[in-house]
Parts: sequence; structure tokens; C-alpha cells
Amino acid sequence: MQVNHKFWPLLSLLLLMTSILKASEEPPFEINRSIWSIGLGGYQNNLKSGDGNHVLGVSSVVQLGRGYIGDTWFATGAVEFISGPFQSPEQQNLVVDFSGTGFSTWIGFSAENQNLRTEAGNYGFLLGLNYSDIIGRSVGDRVTNEGGTTTSNWVMRVNNFTIFPSIFFTWLKPPREKGNSPELLLTRIEGYLLKIGIAAPLQIRYKVKYDENERKIVRKGELEGYTVMITFSTLFGA
Repeated sequence: MQVNHKFWPLLSLLLLMTSILKASEEPPFEINRSIWSIGLGGYQNNLKSGDGNHVLGVSSVVQLGRGYIGDTWFATGAVEFISGPFQSPEQQNLVVDFSGTGFSTWIGFSAENQNLRTEAGNYGFLLGLNYSDIIGRSVGDRVTNEGGTTTSNWVMRVNNFTIFPSIFFTWLKPPREKGNSPELLLTRIEGYLLKIGIAAPLQIRYKVKYDENERKIVRKGELEGYTVMITFSTLFGA
């Protein structure tokens, strides 16, 4: 699926803001601001359609990312591996297991314009863009509903493009100077990042295919609703 062209200005603005802020950094000495990240978290989905093909419940997510930490702001991007939700759609007497992948970009700013590099902790506001592609498949072969219809081979694909207004909390070590000495080249834990947000969907489309009494059924549509997110990431410097 191709994301509608009207959403590209949002991504362009996010990248432009990152470039401007990065260019404005003037540290007293050259420090290593790049980080890697590994995150774990979950999405509480409440996405519904008009025909009963919903995406409801909790998804777990693993995030692998790369980022940059300025004095009072940071930016990250991450690949996501999504598992769940594990649900029973209202329209069909089936249990469905979803899984898929996604990609997200984030930019955050200290709420009090304070240096993020403090182990005492900091907090601020965060804006993210997320795209995911998940597929749900029925668990079990055939189910006969009360009306006498038999459903099998149920598959639902969901393409989700979302903006995430969020808050964050960080606990970060002081930065390290760039150099070639062993202690500067050694990978270390830079700190931790907690993100909490509620998604505002930009575009969520789905396609459902299944067999009903030996007939092939295909349905398409859009989902509406919201998703609550919470993730906790460990940040590494090299």
C-alpha cells in the first residue's frame, strides 16, 4: 500500500525540524550524541469499522532504533516488530492472532528547556509518526456460527498510518567526548527513555478475506478510533 501523498508534508516537517536543531548545537567540545535503542512496550487498540471487523485489545511491540540526543531535544527512528492483538472479531465466531512490522520516527523537547543529560531525570513533549502493516489470521480451521454459516481461512490485513502526541521521561548519563581511546570506544548504556501517548489516526485501512459456506468473501474499509501506547527503551552509545 502507498501512503497518501497528503501525509508526506508531516514527515518532511519532522525531518526539517531535526536538521535545524542539530545544526544549532554548539557544544564546548565534540561529544558523541548518536545512540542505539532497544525498546519494549505495548499498544492498547480500540479501532472499529462499521461492519464489525474491529482491531481490539493489546499488542506487544519490540523496537530497534537509532537516534540523536541534543542538549534539550532528541530524535529517534525505530523498526517495530508487533505481536497481537489476540482477539475474537464481533462479526465472526473466530479467534484471530495478529502480527506484523512497522516503522516510527520521533522528536522530543524538554518541557522546561533543561539539559536532557541528567541521571536525576527529565521530561517533555514528544511527537511521533508511525506506519505499521499487520495481518490477522484465524486460529483453528472451521467454525460454524449459530445461523448455520461456516467460516474458515479468515485473514485481515491492516495498514495503519498514525500521529502520536506523547510525553516522555528520560534518565540519561552525561555525554562522552568523541575519541579513539578504549574507554571512549566502549559501548555503554547511556540511559533510559519512557514514552506514553495516544494515537490520532491519519489513515487506517483494512482488507478482510474469508470463506463462508465455500464462498469467497472479500471486504475493504477504514477503521476509526484510538490507540494508547507505552514503551520503555534502553539507550546505548558507542
